[in-house]
Amino acid sequence: MKKVILIMCLILLTGCQSINNEADIKPTEIVEEADVVRTETTVDDEPLELIDHVKLKLDNWLDYDHVELLDNYRHHHMIRTQKETFADRYFLYNEIRDLLIDMSLGGEIVSSYEILDEDTVKFIMAGKHHESDFQGIPYVLECRRGIIEGKETFFSERKDYLIPLSESIEFGNKDNHQLRDIIVTLEGLQVLFGPKDENDPMYFAAYTNVPVTQTSFDESTLELKFEFKSTSVDPDFDMKSMEGNHFITSMSLDESEDSLILTIKLLRTSGQELPKYYKLRIIHTMRLPAALDLRFYEEH
Repeated sequence: MKKVILIMCLILLTGCQSINNEADIKPTEIVEEADVVRTETTVDDEPLELIDHVKLKLDNWLDYDHVELLDNYRHHHMIRTQKETFADRYFLYNEIRDLLIDMSLGGEIVSSYEILDEDTVKFIMAGKHHESDFQGIPYVLECRRGIIEGKETFFSERKDYLIPLSESIEFGNKDNHQLRDIIVTLEGLQVLFGPKDENDPMYFAAYTNVPVTQTSFDESTLELKFEFKSTSVDPDFDMKSMEGNHFITSMSLDESEDSLILTIKLLRTSGQELPKYYKLRIIHTMRLPAALDLRFYEEH
């Protein structure tokens, strides 16, 4: 009888050990530290292990404060490093080949990104560099995998960002602007600015730019608004007719404290859809006042 009991105990112990191996679960440990007792799991955490492995690769040449695993696509992981006062850096890590590639964004600040496939990543850039206070228009940076001097890298191509009507964005900088003119074009318009004071040395210092601008769209009224901050209207300004423009039915200007609001009412006739997107471009030089070019698009 004793032998039977002993054999049954051995079978039960062997079975428990088999379950533990199959589930790959290690026992939980209780760790005491000062007067605090916490439970510390020892189950393998793959994301943490991956981050630690990437850190070993980065530690030899990159100074950073924080490393983060964002997401993955077919064994390709997007890694972001952060350091105070610097733009975030992005790397694509192939865990199968143990290959880490710098996306080489050149200090530009990223708003969002999308991994399109194993060889292509699309970034929406904020239009700002960490070493400059110039705030430009958001744009697209499409990065494609390639080889240079026998090493894999990503080549970037800059593209215009087609802004959805419903998306609110902010761009521009510098103060004391004056709206000088609005030129109506076939697909949109151009807004020309100048300094309130022609002798203002800061207006032309380093570069010129459009005012700090905030956009918004009201679907119920079909109105797209541009709020130009620290901007007034030139006394000689004359509002132009919308004749010949495919998308705009009317425009108006309203002053609000230190801001100027340009309201564009979009045209929608029977059988005609509203434009779905618009594209913005800042036209500027170091010596001439800046202008804002706006064009509407029905399709992406």
